[in-house]
Amino acid sequence: FMTEVASFCQPLLLNQLMRFIADKPTAFADAGEHSPAEGYLLAGGMLVAAATQSLCLQHFIALCFELGAAAKSTLNHIVFAKMLRLEATAIQDLTTGQLTNLMTKDSAKVQEFILFVHNVWSAPLTASWVILLLISILGWPAAAGIVLTVVLIPVQSRIASKVQAYRKETLKHADARLLLIGSMLQGIRLIKLSAWEADVATKVSELRGKELATIRKSALLFAFNHTLMAAGPILVAAVTFGIRTWSGAPMYADEAFTALALFNLLGHPFSVLPKTISLLAEMKTTLSRLETLFSLPDRPPMLLLSPLPGQGASVSTKALAVGYPVEASVTLPTTGGKGDKKGDTKEKKGEMRKVTPVFKSVLDGVEISAKQGELVLIVGTVGAGKSSLLAALVVEAPVTGGAVELRGTRVAYLPQVPWVKNGTVLENILLHAPLDQEKLDQVIHDTGLDQDLAIWNKGVDTVVGERGITLSGGQRQRVALARTL
Repeated sequence: FMTEVASFCQPLLLNQLMRFIADKPTAFADAGEHSPAEGYLLAGGMLVAAATQSLCLQHFIALCFELGAAAKSTLNHIVFAKMLRLEATAIQDLTTGQLTNLMTKDSAKVQEFILFVHNVWSAPLTASWVILLLISILGWPAAAGIVLTVVLIPVQSRIASKVQAYRKETLKHADARLLLIGSMLQGIRLIKLSAWEADVATKVSELRGKELATIRKSALLFAFNHTLMAAGPILVAAVTFGIRTWSGAPMYADEAFTALALFNLLGHPFSVLPKTISLLAEMKTTLSRLETLFSLPDRPPMLLLSPLPGQGASVSTKALAVGYPVEASVTLPTTGGKGDKKGDTKEKKGEMRKVTPVFKSVLDGVEISAKQGELVLIVGTVGAGKSSLLAALVVEAPVTGGAVELRGTRVAYLPQVPWVKNGTVLENILLHAPLDQEKLDQVIHDTGLDQDLAIWNKGVDTVVGERGITLSGGQRQRVALARTL
């Protein structure tokens, strides 16, 4: 607000200073009665107004950047936290490309929107008082500039909307490209062994070509819009001065210089208002994608009950049923459109809608009971549901019926495919837990990891993962088992 007040004062003070120099009546003295102190006062006022505008504007921009960075990091955090809480059925239906865009492009748009959002009120306010001052100074010829300004605004808004449409198309191609690259990296060994590099590269190049084509069209339209915004004030000033001269009215220095200053101020709202309008449209798309993600069901919390008196930890199930969806239940929208009331099935004009999931039963009516100290083996053929049963006990698989009861103080789960992070063996075992050397030595011995550590030169300080040595399947299992214990 102080920036707007200081901007408003500068052309007024310039007008008074030019009238002082021309020995015309000012707000402080009549013609022929001016004193040097008046000139110093007007010049000093312009200096104070310019300094106030600069300081307030830079402080405001710094606050917006700080708030935008905080919003971006917060959004990335809550999106990642939501991904960790998602129900197993929902996780299967979201692609890596969609989630990557949410944490990169969409979060960056939120940050950019915060930088520009105040222009929604400040740009029209600036344009309004500038136009009023132009009319008071130039008279009716200023109407030509105002009409031209009114014509330029919808043109720029239309171009900004077109740029937004190309951005939506770019996001669609980016999602497809990231999905393909993610699948390619997961199956890179099969691709190399089958000599499919050329075919995969062709497919990636095709998707990238479509993405670059839409980016190029968006950039050309954006450049044209930017040029139009920069040339707008000059064009408006030329038309206004031309009509004023053609009408036969004299043009004085105080009017000309003040009008030029006002026309320069008129350029700012016209340069940021289309961008702000475009960001509003993009925010609608971003919020729609975020709403779709956050509306997905969370995984139910794992309830860990206290052991019964006189008994230790135990695990039991009652009529447990586990199933997996055979149809996708959700996709992220690319246009911000809403689905119909029935919530089904189709994609229409770029709009992706919800689909009701259909579950395929894997386990049904499972009854198990295991107490502390017992060794329980689950035996079955491939695909019988052994891993699904263990995952359901810790709410990592979709439970469609029955109940699970866990009693104890802590629960550890080692999946069939172990997870190893980039870091040392010690970091993988502890995962930021406090170091208890005696317990660590016992766990290493119990898991048989001491034989592997004897082979590695740095022992528990050996770096594993993408930046370290490659572990065999058994070694990965032993490291994960040590972390579990």
